Amino acid sequence: AKEKEFFEGFLHLPAIPEHFIGREIDMYEILESVRVDDVVRITGTPGYGKESVVTAVAHYAMERRKLFSIDDIFWIPAPDGIETDPDSLYGDLSLCCNLIRTSKEDNWDTNDQLLECRERLQIELEELRILLVVDDRSFSSKGSQDALEKFISFLLNTATAKVILITARGNESSSLLSSSTHGSRIEESNIEISTLDFRSTSLLFASLSKFICSTRCPLAHTNHEFADLLEPPFVARMPDPSVVSSERRADIFARMGNGLPAAVIDAAVNMKKEDFMELIKIASRPEFHVESLSELEKELHRRKVQKEKAVTDKNFLRAVDLDSTIEELEGMRPEFPTLKDLKEEERLMKHELADAVSNRRYDAANDLKRDLLTLKKKIMKERRLTSDQESDDPNSKLSQFQAQMESLIEDADDSFKIDDLDRKVCFTVNCDDRNCTFVVSYGDIYDFSHPAEAKGIVCWSNEACDLAATVEGQQLLDHGGEALQKDIGSLPIVATSPYGDARCGTGNAVILGPSREYNAKLPAPVVILTVGPFSPGGSQTESLLEGDEDFFHYSKIMLRSSYRASMVLARHSELQALGLSLLTTRKKGVAYEQLVQIGLQTLVEEVKFSHLTDLHIIAKTPKEASLMVAMMEKMGYPIDDDEY
Repeated sequence: AKEKEFFEGFLHLPAIPEHFIGREIDMYEILESVRVDDVVRITGTPGYGKESVVTAVAHYAMERRKLFSIDDIFWIPAPDGIETDPDSLYGDLSLCCNLIRTSKEDNWDTNDQLLECRERLQIELEELRILLVVDDRSFSSKGSQDALEKFISFLLNTATAKVILITARGNESSSLLSSSTHGSRIEESNIEISTLDFRSTSLLFASLSKFICSTRCPLAHTNHEFADLLEPPFVARMPDPSVVSSERRADIFARMGNGLPAAVIDAAVNMKKEDFMELIKIASRPEFHVESLSELEKELHRRKVQKEKAVTDKNFLRAVDLDSTIEELEGMRPEFPTLKDLKEEERLMKHELADAVSNRRYDAANDLKRDLLTLKKKIMKERRLTSDQESDDPNSKLSQFQAQMESLIEDADDSFKIDDLDRKVCFTVNCDDRNCTFVVSYGDIYDFSHPAEAKGIVCWSNEACDLAATVEGQQLLDHGGEALQKDIGSLPIVATSPYGDARCGTGNAVILGPSREYNAKLPAPVVILTVGPFSPGGSQTESLLEGDEDFFHYSKIMLRSSYRASMVLARHSELQALGLSLLTTRKKGVAYEQLVQIGLQTLVEEVKFSHLTDLHIIAKTPKEASLMVAMMEKMGYPIDDDEY
């Protein structure tokens, strides 16, 4: 009987929307207000999701009736699809509501049917604790609105009741209940529902987009991966991420519906593929936030170094993205005063303060004191940042960073080491309908060997697919010969830039072959070229950039995407065996370990969607191979002794 009564309580409520994300703070504020106030008014611009938020609150409270000291929750007017028993309490509440709503005049004290209903309610509500949700947006006439206020006052003074009032009228009617003559003063609060924040908008968009899945967008397979791509960690950790006002963030937010739930849903459901790809392209640009001229100069220097490196590495699309960021930063210079300007402003403010005190304008003087304190803090911060920038020696910072990383990382697990060049360690990964053997060894990609005809290798490239730009790429050209060079030259150009043509974007991959001519000199007839976030082999600049959280975040996302894109091409080509080396920067450090972990984890996830029976992961050193073995074991894959 109690279970039936509990279930029937939900029959008075509309269903929670299928896609409801990011309203935890709003819900908390409403629930806390319900505890202490008699009436909680929910206001906000139409389309912001007031009804959805209140629906979620009502269901939450219904499941915890003892906690909120209520016996039942009612929603009036009754939501579409909910029938009311005319001989029940809910039936009388709905009848009163409808009699008031359909009248142009205030009929609270004049309508006989309404007076009879009031008498029944006095009896039915006796010793009952209720939470009443009232949606007043259909009470269009002034008379119906006045009668509704009297109805609410009647309920509050007749029963132990709380009211959540969904209204489009704002605060202008809030004094009506307070001045009511039906009893003691009624305590009210007003909560305005605003747009969704940036991250919640991203999650809602992703939950409805057909492109966020394991087969459509290698940069983001899940809702949270999409949100992490759009909002980097340094922004997500800020007390108020909304202060970040870059063109990138504003453009993304607008394309997703500007946080208006109905618009976000419409954008996610109806966005075309080319528009989604443009959104992803914008999201791949660097994010930044600066609050002073010194921070601006530091950010400009950082981005210019990255841009130069991108051009050198022939990652031309990344260079263009960095150009856009640099241009935006340059345009922000007028927004920030120099240290000299700040000192002059301080001098003038001190003069104003002295004048205010001498003329006994003490309120103005107090305001000036507060402003002067804020200005002094800004000057101190600018001085510190300027000093740091002047003493910034890249070589010194690099040495310090490398030392810090080496002190943080321990040697790889010594419980297992690969000491013999010919030894391989195998792991079995279950792929539902088959098994795939992961083979860990060390050497180079040209040591890969497998008897299957449908096999390939993955090699790291740049956006221009110019293999001669790196030592590893030149090795591949030397082995592949003219046939490989010819096929690379025939790859379509996906974009042009002032720096050169791009044939494959960062985080993507292209496929060459199958070719018998490759097979004569290469270990496989199929070659997959994939573009990572940095060049194979690493450099001083990249080691320094590993200390840059934003760049490292970008690297992890693009690296994961590169592995995914490669595995997609392997699946489409129905390869049975694949050989590859993981892209890493350094052989020691927290960042190095994380990049290795991302590679192994992504490959384990993606191999399940392929036709592969063997995946050979070739480390560059015995120590790196030992680290991979230890990580595979930590992921829950024991060494396959039979294969070993």
